[in-house]
Amino acid sequence: PIPSCALAVSDERPVSTQSTWDDTNNFKDTSGTRQNKADYESELRRIAELQEKLDVEREKQRNYDETERQEQQETLKQLQEQLDVERGKQQAYDDSLVTIKDLRSELSKERKNQEVYDQSVLTIKQLQDDLQLEQQKQIVFEESAREISSLNKQLESEKEKQKNCR
Repeated sequence: PIPSCALAVSDERPVSTQSTWDDTNNFKDTSGTRQNKADYESELRRIAELQEKLDVEREKQRNYDETERQEQQETLKQLQEQLDVERGKQQAYDDSLVTIKDLRSELSKERKNQEVYDQSVLTIKQLQDDLQLEQQKQIVFEESAREISSLNKQLESEKEKQKNCR
């Protein structure tokens, strides 16, 4: 049997950096010291802690990325809505320009029609004035003709009287 003091001495050998993996993928401490095993287990715990921290950070990043993506989508949606509103305004403006152009064209036609109408009214008034003048001339002519006829009858009668007197 190995004396207990010899075991104690063998457990305190200097830490060896010689370690390998055995055929079953289990860590094999080739130095055979407890310190190496403790260091290895400590390192595994540290790696596990770091892995946990990494997982937490990855989850935070995923959450941040998702939040960022949602915010960007919301911003994009708002911008799209604003763009749609602006396009609607632009379309209404364009439509109003077309309407204004159409109304100006119609107004121009109406002004021309009004000018023609006004000219027609003036022409009709002038023709009415001319007609009234002609009617007055006709009345004067007819009165003159009746008077002439009457005078002719008187003249004939006088001629007849003079003939009969002779």
